[in-house]
Amino acid sequence: MVQYFGEDAVKTGETRHHLRASHLTEPALDMNPIELLMVDDNAAETLLLLYALEDCPRPINFHFAKDGVEALEMLKRETFDLVILDLNLPGLSGYDVLEQCDPRQVPVVVFSVSSNEAHAKRALELGAREFVHKPDALEMYRHAVLKMIETWVLNESKSAGAGNYGSPS
Repeated sequence: MVQYFGEDAVKTGETRHHLRASHLTEPALDMNPIELLMVDDNAAETLLLLYALEDCPRPINFHFAKDGVEALEMLKRETFDLVILDLNLPGLSGYDVLEQCDPRQVPVVVFSVSSNEAHAKRALELGAREFVHKPDALEMYRHAVLKMIETWVLNESKSAGAGNYGSPS
């Protein structure tokens, strides 16, 4: 089950949409949902992420911020298990969000079309746990999203230190 909190199909951030539950087994429905915040100004990215989340083994409460200002407001008032952050945002950039949030409180993974190593290095220096290049192929995109959730939420032994740079394996 994915519950969607965000803007359009979402007017303001408090609307819930039950997007899919049929693929989950009963035991999974009893698990605490993953609180996931996606920060991206591209609505198509949101749809791709929702597609990828259909295969997640745990229920997801999906929160969406369309820009850096909205993301920082949400991070102040809510608790998340994972933040997936784009760098190119209107107003405050993804770098600005990283500078102003506390990466020790929640893992932040930068998910960007950029394959520039300088961008990755800066994001990691600002506290991102990982920098993942957004793949073009749909199945690779799905795999990348599920790998982020597995690495930073589902695994008991979360890496609390150095960040990683790369494409989804």
